[in-house]
This record gives sequence, C-alpha cells and structure tokens, in this order.
Amino acid sequence: MISPAHKDSVISASAALNFPAPLDDASARAGQRLAEREALLTQAEQLANVGSWEWHASNGTLIWSDQLKTLVGMKSSNPPTSYEAFIQDFTPPDERRVWQEQWALCLRDTAGVTWEGRVVRPQGDTRRMRCRLQARHGEDGRLISVVGVMHDLTAWREAEESCQALEQQLSRMQKLEALVTLAGGLSHEFNNTLGAIIGHAEMAKMVDTTDEWIVERTGIKARHIAADGEFTSDLGIAAARQALVRAGIDPVEIDLVICATATPDRTFPATAVKIQAALGVTKGAAFDIQAVCSGFVYAMTTADNFLKTGQFKRALVIGAETFSRILDWEDRTTCVLFGDGAGAVVLEAQPQTGGRADRGILSTTIRSDGRFEDLLYVDGGPGSTKTTGLL
Repeated sequence: MISPAHKDSVISASAALNFPAPLDDASARAGQRLAEREALLTQAEQLANVGSWEWHASNGTLIWSDQLKTLVGMKSSNPPTSYEAFIQDFTPPDERRVWQEQWALCLRDTAGVTWEGRVVRPQGDTRRMRCRLQARHGEDGRLISVVGVMHDLTAWREAEESCQALEQQLSRMQKLEALVTLAGGLSHEFNNTLGAIIGHAEMAKMVDTTDEWIVERTGIKARHIAADGEFTSDLGIAAARQALVRAGIDPVEIDLVICATATPDRTFPATAVKIQAALGVTKGAAFDIQAVCSGFVYAMTTADNFLKTGQFKRALVIGAETFSRILDWEDRTTCVLFGDGAGAVVLEAQPQTGGRADRGILSTTIRSDGRFEDLLYVDGGPGSTKTTGLL
C-alpha cells in the first residue's frame, strides 16, 4: 500500500490581540521594533504577491503600500487619490460597476467583502486579483477607515501551474512540508480593545505586591481584562478575522477550526463552533482543545497532523482565554500572571521539495506527565463538584 503524500500546515497569516504591553519607558526600542515589523510585512507582501491600502474617512486620504503600487503598475509619484480614481484608471470598463458596488456593500457589511476582479496595468496587460475590503467603525458606529487587500491571482496561478508541472516530474519520494508564508501582510492594524488594562499600581491595591516584584519574576508590566459581557469567543472571533483578512482568505475556504482554551463560553458546545458560525464557515470540523498554557501548541500540532493526512486543506487555529474570570484576585502568586486575550493563525498544506530549504512546521513533539497535575489547577469542575472554582 502506498502511503499518501506528506502534507504539512502552512502559516498563511497570524494575528494576536492584547497580550501584555511592552515597557512604558522603552519608546526607542518600540520604535525600532515597529520599523522592523513594517519591513517584515513589506517582505511578506512581496513573497505572497499581495498589496494593501487604507482610506481614512476623517480626511479622505488614501495610502497605498509600495507592493500594491508594484502589483498594479502605479507611479509612486502620482498614485490615485481616491478609490473612484483607481477604478477609473486601473479597471476595465465592463467591471467598474462591480468595483463600485463592492465598495458600497463593504460600508454596510461589518464582516467585509471579497471578490475577484481584473486590473489593467499601464503597460496594457491584465491581472486577475482577489480583492478584500473591510470597513472599520468606531463604537458610535461612525466610519473610521476602509482597508483593502489585493492578491495577484495571475501570478499565483502561474506559480501553481509551474509547481504542478514540476510535481509530475518528481519521484514519489517528494514530500509536502509546511511552508511558513505571511500571506496577507496588512500593514494596518485592526485592534480590538478589551475592557481594561490593569497595571501594577492597581495590582498593589488588591494584593501585597510591587511593580519590582512582578517585573523581576515575570517581565509583565500590565494585563488586559475583558469587558463585562465580552466572552472568550468574542476575543477569538476578532483574532480569527484579523488572521483571515491578513491572509486574504475568505472564511468559506476554511475547513477546520480549532480553538485552544481553558475558559470556554460554555461547557458545550465548543467555543470553536461559536467562532465558526460567526465567521460564516459551514464546512469541515470545529472543536476545542484544553491544554491550558500549552494549548496553542497542542492545537497547532493537531491541525498540522490533520493537514498532513489530506483530510483537511486549510485550518484556522485560535488561542483565546478570559482567565480573569477564574482568578483568585487575593492570591498574588497567580493573579499577577494572567489576563485575557486571543491570537490566531491560518495554516495550509502546500508542496515542498523535501530538501534543506524547506520551511514551516517540519516536526512537532508534545508530551505530558500527569504525576504533577497538582502543581497548578483550578478547583472543581462540572463532572466532580458541578461547579467551576478558581485558579
């Protein structure tokens, strides 16, 4: 019996929200990190043939990424100053109405819109693009900005055809390995704001602790706390949407959703199911993994193995917690360590040659030793005390 071709998961994009903030007095270091991040995002856009732009409602300015200018052949010295001008200059007459309708639909649909359209470059060639528009509104419902992403499908499909031709010539020993690809690379943040940020001054009012004591032992400067009525699924949904937008992936293309959480909305159904429904994903599987601090690693490993078998093609892996709901705020040994937040990645099986240049999730190892379960635990549970205790 011939074993199936080896497949691994590809990180198409990632997004993280509201993890402990950097040191307040490290502005220079933060500026350097921001510059490095922008450089990496630009490189990711180039590798993925993806470009992005953002329109600001307050002043009507339109900012194009350098990669998008390259994709559509814009002149850096004279880019379009409005979406309407872009449509007029870079889209074929028979499709301009579609581009205008998608803009209007985007302003009404908070989930954003995705479609495929053609772009005519100044040199005369036509490129097919997968386009994504996402409107961002303030708490009062006022429009703040619109972010767009364009993925050059012409280049993508040309590359796919080349890969397919190459695969036919390779031996059965060729394997499919995980390729880490930042496909999406939006250089514009969609930040979800949690209810509160608790710093060490506030912690010192609740327990016997100091800023020095916490930083020396943990490095943490603050922790985010979910607002009343904001659940683990809400954080997971926000993180998942960011990852999908950055990847340029339509939610309907996802066929596996795994949520790593120890603080689910309910005992059942799984929090992953609620996230799946909110995103509009209707196929494949959705389930939770409960492995606490190592949960995201377990979830990534599980998704990777599912993709290797070929059972699923594209997975959304989420880590989300609202630990503030189960903390003992009078125990300084634990309450200073935890907060609320979420992160997500999109993983996809893609071909690799099996050589030294392969990138991605090449292998995983997970293990547990149940003898030490009493070192850190939460009292009670639905199956024992019919209640949930505190950490």
